[in-house]
Amino acid sequence: MIMIRDIQGFTPELEEVFADTERTTGIEVQIKLSALQRLWLIYDGGKPVMICGVSKHSLLGPFVFWFMPCEQFFLKSRRYIRASREWLIMLKAIYPKFRVEVDADNVINNRFAQAFGFRFTHTTVNTNVYEVN
Repeated sequence: MIMIRDIQGFTPELEEVFADTERTTGIEVQIKLSALQRLWLIYDGGKPVMICGVSKHSLLGPFVFWFMPCEQFFLKSRRYIRASREWLIMLKAIYPKFRVEVDADNVINNRFAQAFGFRFTHTTVNTNVYEVN
């Protein structure tokens, strides 16, 4: 059963999930806690599937949605992508205007943003910016 937990602050549990994700994916995790608005941990059967968050980098700018898959995500990715689409609809109700920022060279992540219905708007330095439709 997929469960979504709203995380308040940077807990030891979250720190452990981040450390495991860095080890298994090779992705270095950098979160600016000052910009973080909300943070969620998504579990399936007690195992972390992904870490999601919404940040705001400036007072006037839009919210920026980000997610980082955990090792479990790659075992049943289709299931989690389907579930994530439903969750994204709920997220749109909370944050009507938000965007995702994707490394311009990462083809898979750019396709992923498009598959979720984000619309490409522009590129800044090495980052493609997508907004929610």
